[in-house]
Amino acid sequence: MDFKDKVVIVTGASSGIGAASAVALAKRGAKVALIGRNEQRLKDNAARCCEEGGAQKVITIIADVTKPDDVRRIVATTLEAFGGIDVLINNAGTSISGDLQSTSMETFDEMIDVNLRSCVAVTKEAQIHIIRSKGVIVNLSSIAGTRPAPHLMAYSVAKAAVEQFTKCLAVEMAPLGVRVNAVR
Repeated sequence: MDFKDKVVIVTGASSGIGAASAVALAKRGAKVALIGRNEQRLKDNAARCCEEGGAQKVITIIADVTKPDDVRRIVATTLEAFGGIDVLINNAGTSISGDLQSTSMETFDEMIDVNLRSCVAVTKEAQIHIIRSKGVIVNLSSIAGTRPAPHLMAYSVAKAAVEQFTKCLAVEMAPLGVRVNAVR
């Protein structure tokens, strides 16, 4: 698939799936905005996008996707650097083990904030630009969102909500020419 000159935001690009996605997209010609909280790992992954992926244009944005000001800055900085947004990959996430009794409400809130609320917030901020480009939104889910995993109650609940958010948004955005999918 050719992503030549497509602008892609990847949250959670400091490591794992986000980092690998950024490199893969750079190999296909995308202009990539790598978002994460770890500056050094983002820089390393940006270098990988250029060295392994041959990317001509990569930016890094140190940000916490659970903070509204950071979410606004992610979109504004990407627009300033590239002039638009074609693809949003909501990959930022975290998992903390625990059953109902051992999971504090603070931990539960963190799972919802990082895995679900940030996905909604970044999408909401970028939505108008993705509509303009008739772009794509990809939300990272988990098999735990459809099949509960032992001791991952809060994570499973958050990922199930990501699945439902994706379905609702897909119905809402399809008439506007925007595809919305979840990847488990």
